Amino acid sequence: MSPAAPRLGKWLAAALVLAVALGARLAASGNGFTPGTFLPAESDSLYHLRRMALTAERWPRPPAVDPLLAWPDGGAIPWAAGFDALGAVALMAGEAVHPGGGALAVSLLHLGLALLLVALTFELTWRLAGEGPTRVAAALAAGLVAALAPAAVASSVLGIVDHHVVEGLALLGLGWWALLADPGEGRARRARLGFEAAGALLAGGAVLGFSGSPLYVALVLPLLAGAVLATPRPRLLGSGAPGLALGALLAAAGTAPLVAEHGRAWSFGFPSWLQPALLLLAALALGACLLSARLVPAGPPWRRLGVAGGLGVLAGGLTLLAPALTGEGLAGLGGWLLRRDPWLARVDEFQPMWRGLSGATAATVYRYLASPGLLLPLTAPLAVAALAPAGWRRAAGVGWLLAAAFGLALLQARFGRVAAPWLGVALGLALAWGGARLGAHPRLAAGLPLAAAALLLIDPRMTAVPRQPADPLPDGAVEAALDLRGWPVDPAAPGVLAPWDLGNQALVIAGRPVVANGFGSYPDPRAFEDAERAFRVAEPELLELLSRRRVGVVFAGAANLFGRVTSAAAAIPFEKRGYNLAWLASAPSAPLLIAGSGVPALSVRHAEHLLARFAATRTVVGIERTIPVLWGYERVAGARLAGQAPPGARVVLEIPLTARGRAHTWRAWADAGPDGRWALTVPLPTGLATASVTTAEGRLLVPGAPPAAQQVPEAAVRAGRFVAVGPTPR
Repeated sequence: MSPAAPRLGKWLAAALVLAVALGARLAASGNGFTPGTFLPAESDSLYHLRRMALTAERWPRPPAVDPLLAWPDGGAIPWAAGFDALGAVALMAGEAVHPGGGALAVSLLHLGLALLLVALTFELTWRLAGEGPTRVAAALAAGLVAALAPAAVASSVLGIVDHHVVEGLALLGLGWWALLADPGEGRARRARLGFEAAGALLAGGAVLGFSGSPLYVALVLPLLAGAVLATPRPRLLGSGAPGLALGALLAAAGTAPLVAEHGRAWSFGFPSWLQPALLLLAALALGACLLSARLVPAGPPWRRLGVAGGLGVLAGGLTLLAPALTGEGLAGLGGWLLRRDPWLARVDEFQPMWRGLSGATAATVYRYLASPGLLLPLTAPLAVAALAPAGWRRAAGVGWLLAAAFGLALLQARFGRVAAPWLGVALGLALAWGGARLGAHPRLAAGLPLAAAALLLIDPRMTAVPRQPADPLPDGAVEAALDLRGWPVDPAAPGVLAPWDLGNQALVIAGRPVVANGFGSYPDPRAFEDAERAFRVAEPELLELLSRRRVGVVFAGAANLFGRVTSAAAAIPFEKRGYNLAWLASAPSAPLLIAGSGVPALSVRHAEHLLARFAATRTVVGIERTIPVLWGYERVAGARLAGQAPPGARVVLEIPLTARGRAHTWRAWADAGPDGRWALTVPLPTGLATASVTTAEGRLLVPGAPPAAQQVPEAAVRAGRFVAVGPTPR
């Protein structure tokens, strides 16, 4: 075989992998666009676009505080700024090429980073596999896993703009860098300097792109420490310690403007001095290993490890003198990594795949990581065995990284994106191991790649994402935010109260300030609690909160009440035939589920000051009634109706309401007092005509009198004026 043949095979395989990765991400992009504009439906992507735009406006200073968050006080932005600064460059370049092309350019940048991750997975596996009959097949299999793993594709389709792809690049790059560590004397000085410079860029860049990246540095630290402790005469250059120290300086320089703006000097949840300090601690830990190697120049490695451990305990004791450092570090481990934060405990992507040794765990792993995830207990040992002949250090390092990446994914599903490339490395190296064992049997060796390809192509989870059709129904929150653009704005109350996971749509698409958004409790715990409590209380308390927060718009409905707001009698608001009457009768916020309507038969009061002027096209599935998943309410004074009825009689006002062509009946009611007087405050006008909600002439039902036509003018609703009613019995 010609020496050029393996290289040609490599480039052809790489081209195939990148084509598959690109095709998968383009095919799955249907839900990333809104007709007529380029707006990703994914909430975090929307806020990334906002921050990139703000960065471009004040270039080169990314904002650390957003005045429209935690309204009306403003809130700090928890994300690191590196990814958004890079996106701002793409945004400005896209706008320079074509007006309105900035968001597309940002999405293409994100797609490019995702393809880079796939390419690096391919290249790393190619280099680790070494010479052998299945080297090309090993790299091809690894690249295909990174290209098609469900967790990887879902976070990098065209139309999504998120820093998660930076996380994958961070662990892959840091892991590759740590595997190359060689603090011995046989390495040229220039090579050692290049190694440290690469480490500085990788570690510092990782922190600037994602504040949780010290975790990834901690995962590769054992590899670096092992290289130092196993080297007879280790040098500082080549150990990784200078690289991590320089990375800490780089991270500190990029973080300083953010700390100056948001004021959180030590915080695990925000870019702060904590992250650079953790990088510096990692560098000092390597320094301790280096010092122990100098103190114990000969003998088994465990002696050096003991000395290094003693130095580490001493250093750890000294860090206790810095309570801000240790306190925030432990809070990050508990609150963020172990999900003890009450908000993160409810976020889907932070939930563990690990549910014990049961079928549920296997099903969850398969959902996110498909067959390569299920096969890791087999492929990981084979990958280690494939590398063992070349040296125990590299074999143990790869084994550790495979276990660590997969362990993180079991701990939190969000880390499935980071683990996917390493699952590809495991499968590829397992193929290389098999090829080396079957080298004397060419036909069997040739069959290994075919078996791996069949596994990946037959597995429906590996091909499910590219086959997903575009959703024909609009995203309810995006639809509501687009509709909100045309609503009147009350300067005294411009804010929006929405469920936290729908807040970015109102903020970014409609440009309105929000009480809570996708950052949850991080910007302002009190604002988050207000936003959560608002949907568990009756209207008077809700109105007090709206006044205090200067809010004039509320988004609510099944999208946030279902499964989140329980009542004394029932956990969820629906049953198969429609409403769960027990829930309606006992949940204080029940009217928000049904356009603010009351239910006279259950004595459920109507909302008196919330005008339903938007209804989502999407409806609740699995029940017989057609109920919009989301309503948009405008706060109004409410028209006033009053009259006479038999003492104790229940007076009901019915207004026909049509939401997206679906007929409903909105009801308000009041009981006459002992003197027969009754009064109603009505927020819904008759004759309303918005893009999604229309109303017709109402009907007033008074016991002892025939039904009477009733008009409720919109002007009266907005001004809080009295509306005349027809003659009623005394």
